[in-house]
Amino acid sequence: GEHTAEKHTPAASQSRTKVDTRESPPSATEESEQASPSNGARDDSVRTLDDTNSRDQRDDESTYQIERILDTVEAAIFLKDTNGRYLLMNQNFRDLIGIDDETDVVGMTDSDLFPKGFALGYTEMDKLAIETKETVEVEEKVPAPEGVKTVLTRKTPLFDDDGDPYAVCGVATDITARKEREQ
Repeated sequence: GEHTAEKHTPAASQSRTKVDTRESPPSATEESEQASPSNGARDDSVRTLDDTNSRDQRDDESTYQIERILDTVEAAIFLKDTNGRYLLMNQNFRDLIGIDDETDVVGMTDSDLFPKGFALGYTEMDKLAIETKETVEVEEKVPAPEGVKTVLTRKTPLFDDDGDPYAVCGVATDITARKEREQ
């Protein structure tokens, strides 16, 4: 039907970007406060409320910066968990499909956002990326406020520390004008 897919296997020379969700390493001050004078061992359980609040504030600032970056990229970008629930969606994706800024899409699925025929196709391609553990490139039709658009989407599985997929990151580029010129 509406989908044509290609699998892309990352070349051995390419590195996979991995988000480290562990705590950031302690500062030099924290190191010196935690070092035991007798053997130099660290006690990672020693954390003050100020340390935790400072780390939480840094995490919030990092999240904010990442969201701003994603919103300035021209592509439509989304992240879904392996059950197809949206974890994030950048402003260009919202604009493409006509979703206002106030709508909280976290936890929604394609079935919540798109007509059934479209949603099933998107879900099928997400599952292909997860099952093959490879990037899938697919040309998709997307219902938009100004009519159906054609997008070229790369759906890439993201992996946890054990090598298991935990999410799919999609990057879609609107190729409607190009496709119209080709016809």
